Amino acid sequence: MKSGKTSFGIQRFEFLERQLAYLSIEYGYQIFFAINSFIFVVFSYLGIRKYSTNIGLSLLTFISIPTLYFLSMSTVRFHSALAIMFFAYQYAEKRKYGIFLFWLAIAFLMHKSSILTILLIPLTRINLKRKSLIVIYVASFTGSLIIQSILSFLSQGENSLVVTFIEYSKREGGNSFSKLPYLYHIVNILLLLFYNKIVEKDKIVSGYMVTTYSIGCSIMQFLIFQNIISYRLSSYFVIFIIVLLPVLILNNRWKKINSILIYSILLVLFFYSFYLTTLINDISPYLPYQTIF
Repeated sequence: MKSGKTSFGIQRFEFLERQLAYLSIEYGYQIFFAINSFIFVVFSYLGIRKYSTNIGLSLLTFISIPTLYFLSMSTVRFHSALAIMFFAYQYAEKRKYGIFLFWLAIAFLMHKSSILTILLIPLTRINLKRKSLIVIYVASFTGSLIIQSILSFLSQGENSLVVTFIEYSKREGGNSFSKLPYLYHIVNILLLLFYNKIVEKDKIVSGYMVTTYSIGCSIMQFLIFQNIISYRLSSYFVIFIIVLLPVLILNNRWKKINSILIYSILLVLFFYSFYLTTLINDISPYLPYQTIF
């Protein structure tokens, strides 16, 4: 960041982030990143402590999935809001809507995308069964194909807005989220497959949380033709992979194998995030701009 309010380009920032940016201009630009990173890590940890049945594995998931810990050092405003709403989920589930809306207001003043989490209120009131979640999930694949077909058809005309959006999607879709959805989808399929065992036997993870995650995967798939939009809008829901992945280590004869497999996949993801930086000549989306913490 450079000195001077105009060079900083902070007018587009939300209120709280704009004030933090002004403070950073006066006392050092690293303050902006340090405080946002602190918010993301602290609220994520508080959420993990509250929801997880295996805190160690959840923490490993948190630092291994590239779009969580590593990417948070770059897209700091978004991830601050994301962590706050991850923590605030408990109040929606307990129907303490006043407290939930308070945290939503704070998150909204950090990143406007957090307004999407208002959907957590109906998602924690409507008890969707496994069959309903499967129908919605399958429909997201069909819906995505339909939307892409419609956009392709409209782009053949003179609708400049549609043409511009399609060109933007192709140019800015990004590769940082192009392969990761496979992991989210696999976890979602396993959660739906073992839905009854997980929801009925687990005392912490509720059917509402599984519903939230599955709906997130459906949103992700529905908008998959534009990676950035798909990632941003689904993240507030699929972040629960942090606490849902441990519950897939079911208490059966395959428990040890399942555990080894999950830990191995996460470790591979962790080191792969570093490996990616050797393939990118420009700024890596997986690591902070100047410093690796």
